[in-house]
Amino acid sequence: MGQLRDKMSGDLRLRGYRATTIRKYLLFARTFVGHFRRCPTTMGEPEVRAFLLYMLEEKRVAPSTLGTYVAALKFLYGVTLARP
Repeated sequence: MGQLRDKMSGDLRLRGYRATTIRKYLLFARTFVGHFRRCPTTMGEPEVRAFLLYMLEEKRVAPSTLGTYVAALKFLYGVTLARP
């Protein structure tokens, strides 16, 4: 995720996100990519949905953490990749 990570980091900084939020969004995006071991450009809504259900049901993340995962993936796809 090297170049994509750098682009996402730059996009976050350009929008004025705090350093802690940037680190968390990048970590959560990397966790998503690592889960499927595929580039995010080759994945879409089905993978995002499956990943979020996995985090909720298997990993039992807190609702607030799940919300941050949603926000990070929404930023990754909506801003960095310019996809819905």
